Amino acid sequence: MNDYFVVMNPINRDIFQKFCDLTANRRCYQTSSVVPVQRNEVFNSDCVVALDAEFVSLAEDDSIDLASAVAASTAKPSVLSVGRVTAVRGNGHLTDTLLMDEYVVARDKVANHLTEFSGIRPGDLSANLSLKRLDTLKSVYVRLRYLVDSGVHFIGHGIHTDFRILNIRVPADQIIDTVQLYRLPDQRLISLKFLSWYFLGNHIQHLHGHDSAEDALTALRLYNLYEKYRSMAYADLNNSCGSGCTFVDLLAQMYELGRSLQWKVPPPQNP
Repeated sequence: MNDYFVVMNPINRDIFQKFCDLTANRRCYQTSSVVPVQRNEVFNSDCVVALDAEFVSLAEDDSIDLASAVAASTAKPSVLSVGRVTAVRGNGHLTDTLLMDEYVVARDKVANHLTEFSGIRPGDLSANLSLKRLDTLKSVYVRLRYLVDSGVHFIGHGIHTDFRILNIRVPADQIIDTVQLYRLPDQRLISLKFLSWYFLGNHIQHLHGHDSAEDALTALRLYNLYEKYRSMAYADLNNSCGSGCTFVDLLAQMYELGRSLQWKVPPPQNP
């Protein structure tokens, strides 16, 4: 008789109750926007989580244009370090609420905070100075690993790059990348900022630069809109497109306008 052994995942949901908030005493007057994991909350393949990660540079070499590399998603993990990870619930009664929003304490010297692209400022990752919700990389990694192993589906804009730099392998069928959902074949990738303005009518990254919570929520809303486009009559969702309009037609219109604007989002109009 063959003996069968069931290997249990050593990481369980309790990991969400054990995060290391390194600045809690210093932030006693601030209220966190993260909604704690509920007693009856279950993470499985039916769950959707929107994720965004921001990174800082450890490279001292001025010849490396890291800001451009990050924007183009070509930076090497060896010169980047995770600075902030945000996860937003994408379905269930807690939809749109923060599951995680952690700044990661810097263990190595940060050469460039890449603030324009990360929204992270000097001092945010310092255990001695930060007023952010600061955690360890191990704590953040283990919680993400639990969600991956539970079969959760992740939504994000350029999320493949985030997981690559985080050094977390995620099965392809658990990743939904809005970069690809809103792209025509052999055409350029469209920024989250432009997609948010064009399809959602929202100006993001406008006053305070990048914010991973805002970016994750925007990616989630773009995914939900994409699902509506797939399930409803396209003409009902965009009258300017005309009868018989397809989602590809909508994307073609966006590309045409984007080229005319040189892919720059017009400034918001004053009310």
